[in-house]
Amino acid sequence: MSRLDIPEIEENKYNAEPVYFCIHCLSLRVKNCEEQDFCDNCSSTDIDKTNIRVWEQIYYKRYGKKYL
Repeated sequence: MSRLDIPEIEENKYNAEPVYFCIHCLSLRVKNCEEQDFCDNCSSTDIDKTNIRVWEQIYYKRYGKKYL
């Protein structure tokens, strides 16, 4: 099955999956060590979650460019 054969519903379902990100630098490099989430980029423990589309909008507002 090629990418063109995948129904739009499947793509929307995938985009709705939560992503964890650092509130300070917006990095998606969130790790968990001893039951504590932290940013692997800036070491912050202020982590939030949303879907990828909302995260892209937040990233664009802060940095003025698209990440993906």
